[in-house]
Amino acid sequence: MALSSGNDADQIQTNNNNTALITQSGSLSDATQTQGGGTFNDAEATQSGINNTASQSQSGSDNTADITQAGDDSSATQSQTGIDNTASITQNLGSDNNTAAQTQLGDLNVASITQSGSDSDATQTQTGNSNTATIAQSSANNSATQSQTGNLNTATATQSGIDNNSSQTQNDNGNSATVLQTGNTNTATQTQSAGTNTATATQSGNSNISTQTQGDLGGTGNIASVIQSGNSNTAIQTQN
Repeated sequence: MALSSGNDADQIQTNNNNTALITQSGSLSDATQTQGGGTFNDAEATQSGINNTASQSQSGSDNTADITQAGDDSSATQSQTGIDNTASITQNLGSDNNTAAQTQLGDLNVASITQSGSDSDATQTQTGNSNTATIAQSSANNSATQSQTGNLNTATATQSGIDNNSSQTQNDNGNSATVLQTGNTNTATQTQSAGTNTATATQSGNSNISTQTQGDLGGTGNIASVIQSGNSNTAIQTQN
C-alpha cells in the first residue's frame, strides 16, 4: 500500500458546533475548509488521488458539503451561504484533470456533481431556495454550467459523450430543465426567465446545436422538447 505524502490540510473554524473532516491517502494534494459565521455545518473532503485541490467555505448554518477526489490533477470548490444546503462533488478513480465548482446563496438547495471522465468542467450557482441541480459527466472534454436564481427550480445535465457543452439558466420559480448528451460535440443552451416552464434537450447524434428560450416576455407553463439523433442539426425554440 502506498503511503500518503506531500499533502497539505488547513481548517479554520471561527464559530460553534461545526464539523470538518479531511482525509488524505493520496499525494501532493491540498484541502482547505473554512467555517465561520454559522453553526452546525458539516464539511468533508476525501482525497485518495494525486495533485488534487479541494476548497470548502461555509458561512451559514446546518449546511452539508462533501468532496471526494479519487482521480488526479483535479480541483473542487464549494461555497455555502445560507441554511440547510447540500453540496456534493465526486471525482471518481480514473477521472483526471477535472474542475468542479458549486456556489449556494440561499436555503434548502441541493447541488450534485459527479465526474467519471476526464478533462471536463462543471459549475453550479444557486441563488434562491429549494433548488436542485445535478450534473453527471462520464466521458471526456465536456462542459456543463447551471445557474439558478429563484426558487423550486430543477436542472439536470447528463453527459456521456465527448466534447459536449451544456448551459442552463433559470431566473424564476418552478422551472424544469433537462439535457441528455450521449453523442459528441453537441451544444445545448436552455434559458428560462419566467416560471413553471419545462425544457428538455436530448442529443444522441453528433455536432448538433439546440437553443431553447422560455419566458423572455413573462410567459409561464410552456413545454419545449428537442430530440437530435442525427448529425449537424440546429434547433431553436422560443416561447415568450
